[in-house]
Amino acid sequence: NLGHYQKKTNSMKLFECFMASRYVKPKRNFISILTLLSMIGPAIGVAVLITVIAVMTGFDHDIKAGILTMQPHFTARSYISKFKNPEKLIEKVNAIDGLKASAIIDGPVLLQSNHDISPQMLIGIIPEYENDVTELESHIIRGSYDLKDNEVLIGNRMALSHGLDVGSKIVIQSLATLQDNIDFSGGEIKMIENPSFDLPTELTVVGIFSVGVFQFDSGIIVSNLDTADDLFDEEWGTASEIRIKTPDAFELDHYFDPLEEILGLSSIRSWQQNNRRLFGTVKMEKNMMFFLLFFIVLIAAFNISATLLTFAIQKRREVGVMKALGATPIQIMRIFLVIGLSIGTISTTIGTILGIQIVEHREQVLKLLTMLKGDDAFPADLYQLAEVPGKIIPSDLIIIFVGSLFLCVVAAVVPAIFAAYSNPAKALKSEELL
Repeated sequence: NLGHYQKKTNSMKLFECFMASRYVKPKRNFISILTLLSMIGPAIGVAVLITVIAVMTGFDHDIKAGILTMQPHFTARSYISKFKNPEKLIEKVNAIDGLKASAIIDGPVLLQSNHDISPQMLIGIIPEYENDVTELESHIIRGSYDLKDNEVLIGNRMALSHGLDVGSKIVIQSLATLQDNIDFSGGEIKMIENPSFDLPTELTVVGIFSVGVFQFDSGIIVSNLDTADDLFDEEWGTASEIRIKTPDAFELDHYFDPLEEILGLSSIRSWQQNNRRLFGTVKMEKNMMFFLLFFIVLIAAFNISATLLTFAIQKRREVGVMKALGATPIQIMRIFLVIGLSIGTISTTIGTILGIQIVEHREQVLKLLTMLKGDDAFPADLYQLAEVPGKIIPSDLIIIFVGSLFLCVVAAVVPAIFAAYSNPAKALKSEELL
């Protein structure tokens, strides 16, 4: 009896799949055109959703990679004054298993090259220590990482915008020395008597770097610590910040306490805290884009519902015949659900393949959009990246594929119920055809 039941069940499933495949098979009629159009909607929706989510994920990944190239995992700044002897602190931090430290001094400067003047950020480093904390040396594309007195490294976009190359001369004026000539006491702004102005310093470009983040490649000048101290009118060996690298950029919590013991009255912040607003914004935008674009797939899925409802009305006489011959309402429902599943599988698969191809060839798509717009479709100064990011995560792909397929099947429920519970007697008497 059990074997007979299983054989009967299998034959019922074969009947439902056969009828569904017969109805899905393209024919040169109105319903086939509607079916084709209903497939296009979810396919486009899935492709757009995959493309946007991949770009947002890639943006988050590339921004983090670029930040970790120039920023350490921890930064520490003293509440009281600058660090006068950072080497001792560096040795103490390096004594903690897995940690590496360096020291810098930074501040705003005016850069002059030829007749161009622009505000920039100057960072003074200790090259032999900095190499343990950041990846600046590995991103030198021209010239040398070695920094002697009055030598600097600049980003490739700064070099391009100012017409500079290895060996070029630039003039730097520290803004920190200018503020000493202004008196802000008493609620008024006054110039002090007999103000003094330091002459600008001439520096030589010995290397050009590129980390892929516009902010760093266009706005950072790197010198050694002593050269920066001279520019900021500080004693040699003075640092404003201790930088620390850990073995894992995402496992940082257990380092706060030992670092506080070593560095004393200092503000210790992780790279995640320093960039919390940026990462929070990117995450929120990704979630919002996913939520909004999923409605595109939902709307497209309702096209399938409308198509199958039209199909159910047109085929109501055939449905009536099947029910008169013994087909149960559940079987009729399954036929329409299999049709919805088939349409959803085909359209979602096509959309997934199309989305992956768009992400893989995003640079060519960008060039096409730029040509059509007549303007840069991805300005680096706005998005902070040199090229369009794109990173497909398998879990995102699975969620989009399964979610879209589920919506397509759900869209077939109403037409399935309509067909399953229609009156076979009335359906057989009806002569109306679409």
